[in-house]
Amino acid sequence: MSELQFVERIDAKSYWLKRLEEAEARKRILMRFLSERSVDALVELVNAMWNFNVYKNKRWFVENRVISKLSVEQVAERINKLLELGDPDAVEIPGFGLYAKTELLFMYDPERFPLMNRRVLEVLEGLGYEVRTYEEFKRALDSILSEKLLNEKKRLEERLGVHIPKYDFVDGILYLANRGDEGADTGITTERLRAFLACEVPTLIEQSFVVEIPSSLMDKLRRVAALEEAVFGRRPSIVELIEHALDLYRKELIKKLSSEG
Repeated sequence: MSELQFVERIDAKSYWLKRLEEAEARKRILMRFLSERSVDALVELVNAMWNFNVYKNKRWFVENRVISKLSVEQVAERINKLLELGDPDAVEIPGFGLYAKTELLFMYDPERFPLMNRRVLEVLEGLGYEVRTYEEFKRALDSILSEKLLNEKKRLEERLGVHIPKYDFVDGILYLANRGDEGADTGITTERLRAFLACEVPTLIEQSFVVEIPSSLMDKLRRVAALEEAVFGRRPSIVELIEHALDLYRKELIKKLSSEG
């Protein structure tokens, strides 16, 4: 599996394009509420937010949890303040907890503000990150968005002919990893993501396999990596080399057993 195929396996064109279409629609709904400042527009906004899917009656939620404490005008002002500051801890909005406030920020500008929720936090924990605040959350995502993964984002954008906002891309990846952990056939899990992000081929291969793989096979793997870099301009991923090593090892073992038999 190549580095590009890592993204291609989860790149059902409809998945990414649907995310972008929904993001545009959700932002329009947010901006409509900030412009109209009506109860109906607020109900529409709450209905568009993933965080409030647990509430079947969105109007009841708005009337009893939000505007029972503030006027619609005041809610709009506080959301405007949240978007201005970019800090979910700095603004209180009745009925809107931390995750909901980060969703508002994400709806407004997914290039600058990530969405914080349970699914993403579970994947981050699986990758070894401890997150307590929104700033720590952003730093963890920025750490994941290394040059390696950003290059995959660029290739994906080139194939689709669209721009994917930074935090929308990483949210899409982590969502699929979480669903994969739960057993869905997404082509990616937290474990696979960790292997991909840690894929510094020469060092990791030798540290992980030099003891178990005969030196003759290690030499062949090094030649494979060097040849692919020379021909295609990139070194193969760790997953490719592991698969190639196992294939070579099986052939060597079969050859040995055949000669002994």
